[in-house]
Amino acid sequence: MIPVDEYWDEYPNLRSYFTDSQWELLKQEDVKECLSAYGCNDYVDMLGNHDIPGEWFPVYAYADILTTGSEAGLVWKKMDQVKREYLPQLVMTEDFDSIWEKYMESYESVHPEIFFAEMQKVVDERMGNKSE
Repeated sequence: MIPVDEYWDEYPNLRSYFTDSQWELLKQEDVKECLSAYGCNDYVDMLGNHDIPGEWFPVYAYADILTTGSEAGLVWKKMDQVKREYLPQLVMTEDFDSIWEKYMESYESVHPEIFFAEMQKVVDERMGNKSE
């Protein structure tokens, strides 16, 4: 394992993904100390290294090509709008239950099951099981 102190300056390509202020934050001693305490060199190490779960992965790449010209694409867009509206409120509120209820009502009103049914078809096709 590369010692945390040596890591920061050895990856110039990684450096290009951060602004100067972000890079300096990553190099702060408390961040290095935290990563080191978990036996990690960087925040990516915190996520772990997992095998690809199956032929269907990554299904989210398909969701990104959906357009609002399809019913599933329109629902995907609306789901995103609802999440962008309510999730920040959920993080900041002192009345979590009330905001959660509003979030779920709004989320369910866009009919996410339409999107999930489309995604299930993609998973089934990738796994060799044709959906009807």
